[in-house]
Amino acid sequence: MRKWSWLAMGLGVAVGMGVAGCGGRGQNQLVRVDPEAAGLRCVAGGVAIKTGIDKNRNHILDPSEIDATSVVCSGAPASLDVSLCAGGKVRTGLVNVVTPADVATLADTSCIDGNLLVVGATLTDLGGLEGLRQVSGDVVVTGNPDLMTLRGLGVVKVGRGLLVQGNPQLEDLDGLAELGDVGGRIQLIDNAGMTSLHGLTLSRLSGGIRVVGNGELASLDGLQRMEELGGDLEIANNDKLTGLAELAALRTVGRSLFIDANDGLGALSLPALERTGGLLRISTSSVTTVDLPRLTSVGEELRLADNPRLTQARAAELSSIGLRLEASSNHLLSALHLPALVYVADKVYIAINPALVELDVTALRTIGGDLYMSSNSALPNLRGFAALRTIGGSLTMNASDAVSDLSGLERLESVAGMMFLRWNKSLASLDQAAALTSIGTSLSIMDNPALPTASAQAFASRVNIGGTTTISGNGP
Repeated sequence: MRKWSWLAMGLGVAVGMGVAGCGGRGQNQLVRVDPEAAGLRCVAGGVAIKTGIDKNRNHILDPSEIDATSVVCSGAPASLDVSLCAGGKVRTGLVNVVTPADVATLADTSCIDGNLLVVGATLTDLGGLEGLRQVSGDVVVTGNPDLMTLRGLGVVKVGRGLLVQGNPQLEDLDGLAELGDVGGRIQLIDNAGMTSLHGLTLSRLSGGIRVVGNGELASLDGLQRMEELGGDLEIANNDKLTGLAELAALRTVGRSLFIDANDGLGALSLPALERTGGLLRISTSSVTTVDLPRLTSVGEELRLADNPRLTQARAAELSSIGLRLEASSNHLLSALHLPALVYVADKVYIAINPALVELDVTALRTIGGDLYMSSNSALPNLRGFAALRTIGGSLTMNASDAVSDLSGLERLESVAGMMFLRWNKSLASLDQAAALTSIGTSLSIMDNPALPTASAQAFASRVNIGGTTTISGNGP
């Protein structure tokens, strides 16, 4: 089986993108292509494509100037679809396109059995490549200072990945309307002038999509038809992106979904999304609400963290989380509604949400790991956990200043790890957890000034505790 060894191709170069002002007044954007050693990111090695602004004007992309890095891995290309190659030649290996003369050499080529690189080209468009229908490996369009459009690229099928990175004048993806199949990821990274993804028409993709660091991107126009992704979906650092309306048809993300640091987003809704196979993470400074009305399962982790303007989050049909639920450091979050959630395989971490007053996980019966509640100072009670019976790890409640008793834990029967209650100013009674009979390791009840010491001692005396008991600093 053939392998295209990128490491042997001498690509360790920096290409200056000499466009006045493309990275700020008098600054140029650079692209650097370095070897990528075999490892976790690329099993067989590959290349790391890095872009950034030449801030010190030394015509070298220094490590401190790198804004974005993408990895293209070596490996066997996909098999060619011979029907797409009919009527033209098949080029084998790596094909570099830099000048109009390079384009001309491909005039009679319908397929490339290898990789296509358009890196540091002098082209304004890709006219002349209309006959190129298939690339079995990767298509890389990177560091082209004058490229304004992809029109002219006739590719219908890409066997592995499509990378479009560091093209400052490229506004959209017009020219890719015929693209019907990409075997790997589509990566759209650090294209300073890109305003939309118009030109894409895919409805399914076996790989994933990364849309990262496109500072002028205001719309995901081009993804309206997308229903299923086999890999990750990452949307990050696109500060002018104000909504995700173009993802209204998206039902499945096979791996993880990341929505990070898009500081123009407000209300966030994915109305058709049913499942993610991996992590679902939302961390954006401007997002105000999250609504995932059809989401039923998250394969690994649901994480809502560091969203300082988030006020409400809801996933009304979510029933299972494969690993962990986290809601943390959301300073305006007042309501978290997950009313259908029955099972969390690992940890539930609810912390540093000082405005949280409504926590609805009323169907949750089993937590496979820890339940950690801390610094939710406005939360009045634990009634959102009304169905909880088993905690497979530890139970911690710290600095929950408004919680006066353990109402909501009436059905809790066992805690496999420790139970730790500390610094809860209003906690005055533990009697509500009457069904709790077993704590696997230690019990600590400390520094709860409204809780009578005698009540804490009575609680400890009736529960079977597998380790030590510490009761101190509570009320008289």
